[in-house]
Amino acid sequence: KGDYNIVFRHTDISTVALDLLAARLGGAKVRIAHSHSTSTSNKKMHLLFQPLLNALCTRRFACSEKAGIWLYGEKPFEVIINAIHLEDFAWNEKARREIRKKEGLGESLVIGHVGNLLPVKNHLFMLDVKDMSEEKHKTLTGWSNRNILQMADYLSEHEKEMWIRHVLVPGLTDGEEELSELRDFVQGLKTVSRVEILPYHTLGEFKWEKLEMEYPLKGVRVPTDEEVSRAEEMLGIKNL
Repeated sequence: KGDYNIVFRHTDISTVALDLLAARLGGAKVRIAHSHSTSTSNKKMHLLFQPLLNALCTRRFACSEKAGIWLYGEKPFEVIINAIHLEDFAWNEKARREIRKKEGLGESLVIGHVGNLLPVKNHLFMLDVKDMSEEKHKTLTGWSNRNILQMADYLSEHEKEMWIRHVLVPGLTDGEEELSELRDFVQGLKTVSRVEILPYHTLGEFKWEKLEMEYPLKGVRVPTDEEVSRAEEMLGIKNL
């Protein structure tokens, strides 16, 4: 009691009002709440404690406008935008080689994620499924589709929302068999909230020409509106 003049509480829910109440009873003159989210798993408790939180805060911080409105309602607050030390993420070839050697990665493609996979982080996953056939997927992209399909199964099992997107390339990914297989796969997933058809386009072809590289899809046409509609119908797209 009396040892702290300032209490700073990071939170995503107004029940931290109890912590600030203890701080006030303990003599802390400055009591700050800092909102880091726009949702919580217990909204009823959040609404119940919100008036008490606002009464106990001497200052209100948030990492965004939406986060502030979520925690404090109509009460005034200050937005403090999250920041990182860019030099910590600068390219370092030596560090890259050492980490890859340590982890046994070789020159394999690595897709990373910085942060915790928590509901509070509001993650939405978007997966591009080029083709259900592993061999055709390798032909199109140079890589297997196993990681993508396994990720979709994992997200479904762990109740993580996802969108599934399919690039429609005439003569390559628009076959009835391929689309039917993709539809059956999507229907077996529990957490797909949206399915999209992405029509193939040639907007990036000039990049290959400038690099004096042969464009692998040269001569492939853009799908018609009717072909896109047919694919959407086959996938049962209703913006789930």
